[in-house]
Amino acid sequence: MYAVKLVGNSRVDVIDVPIPKIEEDWVLVKVKASAICGSDLYLYFSPTGWKFTPGHKVAGEVVEVGKKVTRIKPGDRIAIHSTIGCGYCKYCRRGDWIFFPI
Repeated sequence: MYAVKLVGNSRVDVIDVPIPKIEEDWVLVKVKASAICGSDLYLYFSPTGWKFTPGHKVAGEVVEVGKKVTRIKPGDRIAIHSTIGCGYCKYCRRGDWIFFPI
């Protein structure tokens, strides 16, 4: 699979990386879209030369689930948001603050 990796100040490379082997409580998602936020841009323009793969707000399709995963199945379309939930809304109360079916 391909990933965009920040390799230095204002420089990115498209690299080929292996598809990760999932663990029993993981979900493997084929990314269809990814967004970049302000923190990614800050690091992109940083003179310190950070090296990382940006884009932590993604949407895609579930292709594999670990054996302990029960509420998500292959073929589900999901959006993943990397923010900790509020803990009060109906989604947080039922444990859906990371994976929201779309």
